[in-house]
Amino acid sequence: MTEKIAHQFDAYCKRVLQNEKIDYYRQKQYRMHHEVFLSDLEEGLLEKYLVTNDTYMLGDIFHVLGHEIKVYDECLAKVLHQLPEKKRTVILMSFYLGMSDAEIGRILGRAGSSIHTRRVSALSMLRKLMEERWHGAGQ
Repeated sequence: MTEKIAHQFDAYCKRVLQNEKIDYYRQKQYRMHHEVFLSDLEEGLLEKYLVTNDTYMLGDIFHVLGHEIKVYDECLAKVLHQLPEKKRTVILMSFYLGMSDAEIGRILGRAGSSIHTRRVSALSMLRKLMEERWHGAGQ
């Protein structure tokens, strides 16, 4: 009986390690397609997002769960203010506090799937609002 349990545990451990390997490679592929090295950015674009101690803060401060979240990009801060509060909260918790949909859901008393839907909807709204600001500023 103990030998059978040992084999089952061995198989379980191998499956866990295999799944971790798969997750690692998926995450690596995602990053290769969605992230850019700072060294690959154009000089003007890098300077736009560079923040140093002597950079004057033009953005805004948001308060979420007792945290002060500083958004240095003035355009992004203005667009975040245009989002409904619930969507803005999910975006700030997700991207600035680094929380998962499940963690946000537990804190807000919602299912992780509803938080996912809210986050995707908020990102879509953000994209649309940013494009409107971008095209409006270019005219």
